[in-house]
Amino acid sequence: VSIVSPKPQTTRQRILGLALLSPRPNSPPTTQAVFVDTAGIMQLTTSSEFGGSFRHKQKKLFRHSKLHKAMVKTAWKSVRDVDATFWVLDASKCSAYGGFLPESPELDGISVGPTMRDAWWTHPELEEELCFLRELKKRKKQVSVVFNKTDVLQEMGVDIEGFCLEMRERLERDLGRDEQGEALLINLWPTSVLKEPESLLSLQRWLCENLPEQSPIYPVENISDVPARVAASEITREKLMCVLRDEVPYQLTVVNVIWRENPDGRLQLGQKVVVMTQGQCNIVRGKLREITEDA
Repeated sequence: VSIVSPKPQTTRQRILGLALLSPRPNSPPTTQAVFVDTAGIMQLTTSSEFGGSFRHKQKKLFRHSKLHKAMVKTAWKSVRDVDATFWVLDASKCSAYGGFLPESPELDGISVGPTMRDAWWTHPELEEELCFLRELKKRKKQVSVVFNKTDVLQEMGVDIEGFCLEMRERLERDLGRDEQGEALLINLWPTSVLKEPESLLSLQRWLCENLPEQSPIYPVENISDVPARVAASEITREKLMCVLRDEVPYQLTVVNVIWRENPDGRLQLGQKVVVMTQGQCNIVRGKLREITEDA
């Protein structure tokens, strides 16, 4: 439902994805799950704790924009009233970069300094994960972790079961507990969405068993709350970002100027792409055929 592109913060607003779930394969659906997709919850500022050479320059600059700050704050507001929060962690990334620094400085195996907070996550490539973890701790927000790309762990020769157990223990310790003494980590599911879609069955079963019982909130035939006109402009914006990449800045917008539904069921659609400068306009015009074919 949401568009995706190589640029950060492609999703600008809250989008709902609606799905009918069943607790077991080949059984009738019993649960309507409403998935809330928001703008990316990235850190708002840069920190001297991380090395600058690992950070993409444009991503660093984007974090200082008012648009980014507003989207991140809106994203956190959107998840305040949800029934379950899921944190998708890249298992291969955790395996490759986790434990970059020891918890305390050592000399010949002897600790010679204070313990570093969240030391396991301090590699620059895990910067976003560390910021999200600290924000969860600050908000005392319970979370379930979807530990994705476990198929890559297998290719790396990592003991998947052992590493998942290690990560569960680490997350339980690093996330801590809420005011009632309950662990902030609810569950951890190792998954491989691309290679093994059936690995999501345990997550699906958990949703069916733990979401509150009530009548469907939305019509069961719907898959999203996004209006068709918005979806049409978003699809074109996705193709623009994928084709143009860094040639045009993030702030481009697509506006529907013609929306005519013909009696034969066909839709006549005309759109306008809004950019910031004449140079960017020329770039878009040069790639227009490729963009429209993709869209």
